[in-house]
Amino acid sequence: MMEKPRILIVDDDQNILNFFKRLFRNQDYDMVCLQSGAEALKLIRHSYFDLIITDLKIDRINGIDILKEAKKSIGDVEVVIITGYGTVESAVKAMQLGAYDYITKPLDLAKTRILVHRALERRRLKNQVKQLKKEIGKKFEDLGIIAVSDEMRRVLQLAETIAPTDSTVLITGESGVGKEVLAKYIHKLSRRVERPFVSINCAALPESILESELFGHVKGAFTGAVSGAKGLFEEANGGTVFLDEVGELSLPIQAKLLRVLQEGEVRKVGDVKIYKVDVRIIAATNKNLLSLIKLHRFREDLYYRLNVIPIVIPPLRERKEDIVPLADHFLNIVSKKMGKRVTGFTPEAIYRIKEYEWPGNVRELENMIERLVAISKSSTVTESDVFYVFGMDMGAKNRNAGYIDQDSSHSAIKRYHLINVLSESGWNVQRASRKLGISRTTMWRWMKKYGIKRQKS
Repeated sequence: MMEKPRILIVDDDQNILNFFKRLFRNQDYDMVCLQSGAEALKLIRHSYFDLIITDLKIDRINGIDILKEAKKSIGDVEVVIITGYGTVESAVKAMQLGAYDYITKPLDLAKTRILVHRALERRRLKNQVKQLKKEIGKKFEDLGIIAVSDEMRRVLQLAETIAPTDSTVLITGESGVGKEVLAKYIHKLSRRVERPFVSINCAALPESILESELFGHVKGAFTGAVSGAKGLFEEANGGTVFLDEVGELSLPIQAKLLRVLQEGEVRKVGDVKIYKVDVRIIAATNKNLLSLIKLHRFREDLYYRLNVIPIVIPPLRERKEDIVPLADHFLNIVSKKMGKRVTGFTPEAIYRIKEYEWPGNVRELENMIERLVAISKSSTVTESDVFYVFGMDMGAKNRNAGYIDQDSSHSAIKRYHLINVLSESGWNVQRASRKLGISRTTMWRWMKKYGIKRQKS
């Protein structure tokens, strides 16, 4: 069971304290109200709070003092400053010192409720990120695997179980899910780890070149073959061969691959001699091989030879617990490579990254993190940075369709943000406008301005 959020209200004005008591009357919060700044400091030193709301001017102890003590004693607590219109500049200074936000007097019920909800959500996300970091298996990370979700843990447990054998493995999953990473993981845990791991993308080369790459050739086998060459199966002798996009192989090459699997033999292009090889084959595809068999584009006997141990990697959208650890992992790698000190994400940035569907899976996430590090001007990736990168993608994908305003990246980002909030609100305009803290009329105006049509929920 989750604990109630703990909130501390500090203000010497009893009317302000009564305002918050009314505001939180029906909320499941553990709230403490104090009129003394000195008492608040004592309490903060010995207690834990998720959110502190304090007036900027209380007594001899002011809101800045409380903010500094809260950050020193509690750390990740969110602090909101209450201020009058004449001292907004001081409140902004407080935000530079780590305050979450400020609210001005007279307090508005709806706006204050939204602000408190966002501050507590930010606190919850921070806790979630911290917990996810703790849960990353060190063993997996050392071997180049990041897995927190139950789905990926099961995949890795299966990989560990079959790794010591020489059984052929067929890894399936969408493009970008990490099929080659898993193949390398299996190789590292196998008895062949001291021998080569050789990888080839079967879709990347034309048939004539691919055949020579896989099986080798003799001198004069074709134009330009001025000398003989070993194929990958010979190069990998004693080790592992990873065949990515195996569904792209032509039928003649499939027949030669079947011979490798059945007899452990290869014949070079242009040669009559048979060469013995000892390799473990791990194949991967994002296609449905059974459908290709029905279309007579893939050999049924080869399919069953490859599919001895089937492993399915789920798409990233179905294992969202892995998104944040993966993002952190890539952030560390890319930051070092670029020589930049980008050390983390704001909770709002994490929320946007986690809620995205990631159609390109882990590969898309890695590419996005690289862009975020490249454009980041501070040590922390912000929500605005994420929206900017999403806007870049939207512009590239929809330039011809006129999907976004190409004259303004800000318009693209704002449009994306509005669509995101509307989607989260079930396309209920009133609910979305409340979430954004604007009127329903303004929301409709923005939707019209950015060409957003209401979707059926």
